[in-house]
Order: sequence, then structure tokens, then C-alpha cells
Amino acid sequence: MKKVFMILCLTLCALLAFTACAGKSGAGDPKCSMSMSELAEDIMGKVEFAMTMSVDMTNEDERAYLAESTGLDPAWMADSSINTNMIVSADNLFLAEGNTMEDAEKIAEAFEKQKQNVIQSFEQYLPDPLEMAKNGQVVTKGRYVMLVISSDNDTVIAAFEAAIQ
Repeated sequence: MKKVFMILCLTLCALLAFTACAGKSGAGDPKCSMSMSELAEDIMGKVEFAMTMSVDMTNEDERAYLAESTGLDPAWMADSSINTNMIVSADNLFLAEGNTMEDAEKIAEAFEKQKQNVIQSFEQYLPDPLEMAKNGQVVTKGRYVMLVISSDNDTVIAAFEAAIQ
């Protein structure tokens, strides 16, 4: 009887170990139904982003500026669409797909740094964009990360989450 009980216990332990490992494989990672550029275009069709400019991640100078100001490394990203504020607007829409979950965490930290940069840029300048920047959000879903600073963050977040299943 003890042998049967021991075999059952070992079998249960083995099943639990295999189940735990299977959960880490990434097979259940959410996927986006479109590219980050297409998602940005879709979102910008739903919510107005005032005075933003697209950062060309193929341009070495623009990549270097972003890396210096936020710590964002393009090597962390499988895909991205970076739309940043210009002078009197706090609006930002940064979207990225990390290569790995660890990369997504690093991207989220860089996006948070961008949010803090925007807040700092308006602290002594304009109160309305400052308040908008303070309400900005970094949202992560699987390997996908978004920074949104807009007049309607809730609509943007809903569109982001709907596109990533």
C-alpha cells in the first residue's frame, strides 16, 4: 500500500512540475492583431493627439536621442511606434512589442522615464499639459507596452487592450 501511495505522490509531483514549466513557455502570450504602426494609426483615429511627431527608429540620431533621454534600447523591441510631444503639447503615444518579457519590463521603465520627462518639461511652464502628463499611464499586456498621455487615456487603453489578445 505504501508503494502505491508513493508512486501516486511521485506521479502527482511530476505532473505538477510539467504543468509549471509549460506555463513559462510563452505559448499563452497575448498577440497583437496588427503592427505597432497600424495600432498607433487606429488609436490616433479614435483619440486626437495634438502636435505629436513620429520618431523614426531607423534614424540613428533619433534613436540616440531617445536612448539618451529615456534609456530605451531599440534592441529590446520587435516592433514599435513612437509618437512624442512637441513644445506646447504633452500628448505622447509610445507603443512597443518587447522581444522577451524581460525586454518588456525594460521598455516599461523607459516609457515611465519619458512620462517623467514630459512632467518635468511642463512643471514651470503650462498647467494644462502638466496635468495631462501627470495623468499619463504606462500599460503592459504580455510583451506589449504602451505609454499614453492624451486627453482620453481610457479610450486609448481600451483600444490597446482590444488589439492584444
